[in-house]
Amino acid sequence: MRITIILVAPARAENIGAAARAMKTMGFSELRIVDSQAHLEPVARWVAPWIW
Repeated sequence: MRITIILVAPARAENIGAAARAMKTMGFSELRIVDSQAHLEPVARWVAPWIW
């Protein structure tokens, strides 16, 4: 079974990075971001650099 995590309008880039870290810990790898530009901020990459 393939599971995709979807974040809708995350308020902060740190939320995206934190979700990616939690996903990695649980073995998930599919992340979708809807209605947000927060993932473009450098802070998101700082929190979880391996997802890019």
